[in-house]
Amino acid sequence: MEKYLSVKVKLECLHKTKSLGKIKMNNNKKLFSLEDFLNAYNKFDPTNNLGSTDYIYALFKLSNLPIDLTLCYIKLLTPKFRVVDGLIFLDETFNIHTYNEYPSKGLSKNEIQYWINIPAITDILEKTKE
Repeated sequence: MEKYLSVKVKLECLHKTKSLGKIKMNNNKKLFSLEDFLNAYNKFDPTNNLGSTDYIYALFKLSNLPIDLTLCYIKLLTPKFRVVDGLIFLDETFNIHTYNEYPSKGLSKNEIQYWINIPAITDILEKTKE
């Protein structure tokens, strides 16, 4: 709890003094990188021991991102599974109607399992243009 309060206080100080400089949310609505965040804190307090959780806290605090975003990433990184007819499926991508349709299209059980389990993450992983 002490570290959380320390980060919160430092973030407020940085925000008020504009020490976050270019990494602060700007007019272009761009977020700052972990590296920029840590560099800004090192200028403010060279003895800091900040990490990824502090970075996530800062992003949410400064940009008013909804907590649902965190929950969606948790689902992506720690998915739930379901077993249907001896096949394993991602719970979030499984659809019984699609599952029942695929055999009529000539797909084997292994192919059905493969195609239903492909989450669409290319948009998430795509590098944004700066």
